[in-house]
Amino acid sequence: MTRVLRIAWREYVESVRTKMFLVSVLLTPVLIGVIWFVAGKANKPPAPAPASSPVAVFDATGELGEDIAAQFEQYNAAHAGRKLQLDMLSWDQSKDAAAGVRGGRYSVYAAIDADVLEGGGHIRISIYQPAFTASNTPGIVQNLLQQAVVSRRTRLHNVPPEMIAAITRPVPVEYSELSAAKGSRGGEAVIVLQHMVPFFFMFMVYMGIFGFGQSMLTSLLEEKSSRVIEVLLACVSPLELMAGKIIGLAGMGLTVMIAWTACAGVAVQMRGLPVSVAPGMLAYMLVYYVLGFTLLSSLLAAIGSVCNTLKEAQGLMMPVTILFIIPMAGWFGLASHPNGLAARVMSFIPPLAPIVMILRLATPQAPGLLEVAGSIVWLAAATAGTVWLASKVFRTGVLMYGKRPGLREILRWVGQS
Repeated sequence: MTRVLRIAWREYVESVRTKMFLVSVLLTPVLIGVIWFVAGKANKPPAPAPASSPVAVFDATGELGEDIAAQFEQYNAAHAGRKLQLDMLSWDQSKDAAAGVRGGRYSVYAAIDADVLEGGGHIRISIYQPAFTASNTPGIVQNLLQQAVVSRRTRLHNVPPEMIAAITRPVPVEYSELSAAKGSRGGEAVIVLQHMVPFFFMFMVYMGIFGFGQSMLTSLLEEKSSRVIEVLLACVSPLELMAGKIIGLAGMGLTVMIAWTACAGVAVQMRGLPVSVAPGMLAYMLVYYVLGFTLLSSLLAAIGSVCNTLKEAQGLMMPVTILFIIPMAGWFGLASHPNGLAARVMSFIPPLAPIVMILRLATPQAPGLLEVAGSIVWLAAATAGTVWLASKVFRTGVLMYGKRPGLREILRWVGQS
């Protein structure tokens, strides 16, 4: 056991000293924070074009001039710092309006068809592409002109404007998140945030198992190609070497997961986000991570032992990669229906069970304790079986060089006592 721990410590120290580890621990949370900040800035509505670039409108009906002017005045009064300059054009002036938009004299040109008050016709808005991408003026102009048309129609049909305003007044919406313990008020952002909590736990376990589990493959191939593996096997048995590598790399992945989780917790506290996590989630995450990492890394140890180059190993890794992509690609459906048939089936497929179960446990409709216990027991049994089979392949293949053995030969190794 002492030799296993020594190998584990060596593997851990060698891994945490690499630049990849420092990038994973330090740079990744910083990058996520920068992306969050930039996305928040990008999602803010752009400011309209400055008043020095007026909005040109041609009214073919000849009846909407006062209503359009009133709508623009009302908008400018409410947005003193972002006023829109209205320029009502005649028929002759409208012929050059398109050139004026291209030349930057107008930010938006709108032409209103003559039959728009009767229910036909269109409001035709012309923009220049750079101006459109830089501001939300076209949308504002569209709303103001539509309001002007509605205002004129109400007078034509003798409908009081107050009645139209009362009928079309939007109804405020308030979201409430209900749980077994209590109800808490929130908004649409809170609903979205609650969907992201399961994804966070799923992503942590996915990166811990699959992202860092691949270090077993690269580490083993490097030592095998440099013949360092022969020196190590002169001091320890193949099973001790494999066990030490698994423990050391698992510790490295766990260190990164702890760092990321701590950063996420600090960010949630600083932003005051209403994130609720079920009791025992961190314990579940640890259990599923250890079992899942042991299963995958032992499988990768077997793959690495029979390969001589990374190119050979990547070919054998392809089915494993595709298998792990499936739950990540369908995470939203799994989170929306955590007790559906697909989620239940994936919870008992050994390689996928840690990722899918941690996602389900983080949702409000978490599975029952009996299903969780059954999943853990089945995963533990599958992990023990995988380690046993992988050790038989590892002890023979780790010292073999040259042509990669075929499936029949590998099965013969497994059958050896």
